[in-house]
Amino acid sequence: MVSVVVLNVEARREKLPAREALGTWIPTDADMEILSLNGELERDRVAKWVAALKKDDARPLQDEDKLDIGDMETADKDLVIALLRQYAGIVEKKPGCPPLAKVNVEHHINTGNTAPIMQRRRRHAVSENLFIDKEVDDMLSNQVIEPGEDAWVFPVVIVRKKDGS
Repeated sequence: MVSVVVLNVEARREKLPAREALGTWIPTDADMEILSLNGELERDRVAKWVAALKKDDARPLQDEDKLDIGDMETADKDLVIALLRQYAGIVEKKPGCPPLAKVNVEHHINTGNTAPIMQRRRRHAVSENLFIDKEVDDMLSNQVIEPGEDAWVFPVVIVRKKDGS
């Protein structure tokens, strides 16, 4: 087991489950820099460290405008984005890799004494069935979902994105 310090960017406390795996370690560049830390993280110290890391080829991240890093001061957000730009390879989606923020979460839905509901699969065009099968296979292979057997079954609903795709 390896202990890794995690940065909480939220303005509230988070309780993590004891001895729970929070993610998967994916090796990165051998020349990665490590900022040693004792005590509280100081903005000025991080700013100097990020400035020292500056690479000439660092450019904006893919979909940087959609990046959600929580509620924090603008100066702190700018620091986090500058740091992510230096190590863009870490946050870029790689084919075949699980999601970067994968956390194993289990939840329980209290259904009381209600009998399980099983709805039939909706009728879809052949092209839609192929799309559904491909998406499910991709999610299974990337460990976004896992196979399950349950008496509660609901049909797949395909919803178009805002851009129409």
